[in-house]
Amino acid sequence: MDKSKYFLIIICGFLLGIISAHYFLEKEFLKIFLSLVAGFYCLRKLATRLGGGLAEFFDYSNFYFSLFLAFICGFLRFYFSDGQGFTAISDSAFFRFAQGIRGYFEGIVGRIFVGDAGGLVSGILLGGQDSISPALQEDFNTVGLTHIVAVSGYNISLIIAIANSMFAFLPRRSRVAAVIFSIFCFVCVVGFTASVVRAAIMGGVASLAVFFGRKYFALMALFLSAFVMNLFDPSFIIDDVGFQMSLLATMGIILFSEILEKYFRFIPKKFCLRESLVMTFAAQILVLPIILVDFERLSVISPVGNFLVLPFIPWIMLLGFIAICLYPLFAFGGLIFGFVSNILLQIVIFLVHGMASLPFAALDISWFDWYFSLGYYLVVFWFLLKNWKREEVAGGDFHEGELADGRSADNGH
Repeated sequence: MDKSKYFLIIICGFLLGIISAHYFLEKEFLKIFLSLVAGFYCLRKLATRLGGGLAEFFDYSNFYFSLFLAFICGFLRFYFSDGQGFTAISDSAFFRFAQGIRGYFEGIVGRIFVGDAGGLVSGILLGGQDSISPALQEDFNTVGLTHIVAVSGYNISLIIAIANSMFAFLPRRSRVAAVIFSIFCFVCVVGFTASVVRAAIMGGVASLAVFFGRKYFALMALFLSAFVMNLFDPSFIIDDVGFQMSLLATMGIILFSEILEKYFRFIPKKFCLRESLVMTFAAQILVLPIILVDFERLSVISPVGNFLVLPFIPWIMLLGFIAICLYPLFAFGGLIFGFVSNILLQIVIFLVHGMASLPFAALDISWFDWYFSLGYYLVVFWFLLKNWKREEVAGGDFHEGELADGRSADNGH
């Protein structure tokens, strides 16, 4: 039996227990019943499809007992939660020191970039949105691009690459420890937001996988990050919309990118056009109900906006990062990189403003509620199982292709 896949099912049971405890305290018993029925049905089907000895093991009572125990642990963890979350870390001297470093870098951003460009690059690199004008923030909301003004997996990938280069002289064990410490320091600088912590844990798991010579199981790393975060602060999965969107967007990319790619074969691969479009739609599949329920708005222009804007973001991040790091040592060089990055930022701002001004850019949706969301996710899960079944009939290996592919699972989300 593949223990990692078994543990994935157990994590799902733990998270389901947290959700049920929330509905129990809210006295929404119908939602508890429907969540349990849908959750255990999906876990049963998922265990069967994962295979590797897990399907046979699933029929034994010890698996049901383990799943029930995980559910009870999640239920009790939320029920007796003190609501402190990351308060203890945020009050520490190290965190205050890291926030001082953040302020220093924000000062450098203010000297290199001006206006909305400065606020945008600060949001992309440091996770700060305070410097962005309300008008531009509203444009990003309308176009469905608020996720780019947030620290994400690409930032963590950049930190890992830089740390690996800086500590290349160290033995492998020490180098991995240095990389993980660098990730932690970066998280302290940008703040303990949901998307940052989730991406950091996945990056740390990926580094440990390299150290131990194991294959990076992207879906397992994603659920492990969700488990650790909610074990520490169980309100994440309930109250933090950022965590919900980050988790579901990344999951959508892992599960649906290869499925959708065959439907976009007519799009050329040049300039990563096909990959950008596939990732955009894959990320939106699972995030859509969260957007409709919490924001009551459907961005019609969002796929086009993501398709046009996302290719610029990695270059803005890379050039902006070099400019900020180079400026204290060689101001003219930092200004040169900042100038090129600023051109790309102005293009992004122009595109976002133009698309947001279209009369059909977004629609107000107020009728989509929790019950519609549950039905939507069941249909999506059914679609996923059908595609896995086709892969099995065709002789494909959906275990490695759909679940373990981490090549772009965390890019931009």
